Parts: sequence; structure tokens; C-alpha cells
Amino acid sequence: MNTLNKTTDTFIEHDFDLPDNSEELLKINETMQSIRQMFNEYILTNTLNNNNYIRLYEKTIFILDCLGNLSTPAFNIENELETIYTCHYPKSPELAKKLWQSHYALIHHPYTNLKNKCFNFLDELDDTYIKKYKKFPPNWKISKE
Repeated sequence: MNTLNKTTDTFIEHDFDLPDNSEELLKINETMQSIRQMFNEYILTNTLNNNNYIRLYEKTIFILDCLGNLSTPAFNIENELETIYTCHYPKSPELAKKLWQSHYALIHHPYTNLKNKCFNFLDELDDTYIKKYKKFPPNWKISKE
């Protein structure tokens, strides 16, 4: 039995007027795959140097920034969603909390998946650089500006 479907059936239907970002998310996923291919090519050709590392890092950070901007409307509904469930289940605050948090997580799911891919890639990029050069990547230096 799929518990996600069972939980989804109990969500309150409400028009939050959220934008449909599916096309943008698809493009971001494709861009992340392209970055991953560049990384794999650098590994295969043994050309992961400071410049290539920074290029991959900055492209990934740009994607994370785009994801943050796209997910802002979904973040902005948190209080409204909590209120809707709290008012709908006044005699069962635990259930209301569980449902609104599950509903909120479901709304964020596409963004969260891509953000996790980006952060996992950054971890892999850092680990690879550290293993290869036996030192921290160049962007790890803290400037005193």
C-alpha cells in the first residue's frame, strides 16, 4: 500500500496560486546533468584543475540560486497552509500538524530533489578535488575583506 497516496488523499484542496515551474525545473535538471557530464569528462581526462573546479562550482551555485528563486512562492505559503489545517482540524492539532507538514513537503518535493542533487554534487566535487590535490579547494579560503 502506498502511504503517500493515502496521505495525499487527506490533503485539503486549496488554490495557493503557485506558479507552474515544471519547465524551468526540467531545464535545471538538464543543466545539472550537463555539469555532471563536464565533471566526469574532467575526471576521465585528468583535467580537474582550479579553473575547472571553480567553473563547476559556480555553475552549481547559480543553479541553487535559481532553485531558491523558483521555490520562493512555495515557501511563502507555509503560514497559510498551517492555518488552513489548524482551522480544519481544531480538535486534532497533532493530525493537523502532520498533514500540513506533509502537504508542505509534497509541494517542495521537486525543488528539494534538485537542491539535494546540487549539494551532493558539490560534496563530490570537493571530495574529488581534495583527494587529487591533497588540499582544500581554492574557494575554501576565507577572505578578510
